[in-house]
Amino acid sequence: MKVLVIFLDYLRHDFTKQSLKSIADAGYPFDLITIDKFGIATATNDGFDFAKKNGYDAIVYAANDIQLPDNWLAQMVHYAQTIPNTGMCGIHCVESIGHQIEMNGLMIHPTNCAFANILIPMKVIDHIGYMNEDHDPYGMQDSDYALRLNNSGYINYYIPNLTQQHIGHDVGNGTEYRKMKDEGLSTVAPKWEFWANYYAQNGYSIKDRNIFKTKNMITGNFNYKNIPIQQHEGIKTPFNELLKTIKPKQILEIGTASGGLTLMLRDTLNELGLNDTIIRSYDVEQKHFLNQHIQQGLEVIIKNVFNSEYTELIELDEINSFINREGATVVLCDGGNKINEFKMLSGLLKPGDVIMAHDYCANEDTFNADFKNKIWNWLEIKDSDIEEAVEKNKLKPFMATDFAKVVWVCKIK
Repeated sequence: MKVLVIFLDYLRHDFTKQSLKSIADAGYPFDLITIDKFGIATATNDGFDFAKKNGYDAIVYAANDIQLPDNWLAQMVHYAQTIPNTGMCGIHCVESIGHQIEMNGLMIHPTNCAFANILIPMKVIDHIGYMNEDHDPYGMQDSDYALRLNNSGYINYYIPNLTQQHIGHDVGNGTEYRKMKDEGLSTVAPKWEFWANYYAQNGYSIKDRNIFKTKNMITGNFNYKNIPIQQHEGIKTPFNELLKTIKPKQILEIGTASGGLTLMLRDTLNELGLNDTIIRSYDVEQKHFLNQHIQQGLEVIIKNVFNSEYTELIELDEINSFINREGATVVLCDGGNKINEFKMLSGLLKPGDVIMAHDYCANEDTFNADFKNKIWNWLEIKDSDIEEAVEKNKLKPFMATDFAKVVWVCKIK
């Protein structure tokens, strides 16, 4: 078995020499390439390509802060050759290790995902394809690949009675390496949810790296000042233009979520010199992410202004009074029932006010053809849902094309 070690040596090199020394004591011949590149999956995929072009039978991807035991590769090769459906062959390092089973005369610790330095046969990579670059710079790359292996009939396991040491586990607060890890970990949940659903619908083999690049805009989440913002990444540009044009005196937001959009709007207003504009945002859950950013002109109120069925505005006087303050009001419907929020709140508008709703597309056919798995994967409100309210309250399209691109409907009275 011809083996290529892909040594990932990005940014922090404190433990590089120690890691390379342990790799050298492999007990089995190998070739090694070093890749110093941002993003674990991106770097590993470059190694996959190199291995394919040069006829290797297996790869080991190895981090620059792991110390391996003596004769580690001899053991890995023996196990991978003896167990034909090997996916990830690993040596235990982090996470828990479970029971042992016998397979082809060898004892193994089966696991959902083998972490740290692992061996993967090239025939498996030829079948499953590339690691998911949407999880870069740091996140669920290994778990994502393991999920695809598990669902394709391969087995991931640890070799018994061997351990490797994570000698670089303390990455240092405030360092560039820590920032890289924090950036990746902050978006783990929505990315994992999206890709698990994508694989279930489209299959677990991804042989075109561009798929990860074209899909990474539709996870429904990115960060603004380290706060999750559950919006399309192009959202700031049309909102900047809207606020500059309308110059609202108040903004009513239904559905604070994590608070990223709320804070972005506050900052945009300040940048435009609209410091006196008030943002009032309602949600049913406490907003811990946003607490440190609460400032003058930003109110976050924890309560449901609708009844539990979303058929009645139970805080009618409070909301009506806020909308009908002097000056233009922008109303944002992004809570638990955007259709009914739009219907009820649009009846409270005064001339010059704007009402908007998120997760919008004109109709389901357009959504399926042009948005789903391309731009955005959530459809909660369509033109047909609100046409009666639009006509009744004499609403007109406003910046409709610009906002439709970032999945908002926008109307002005």
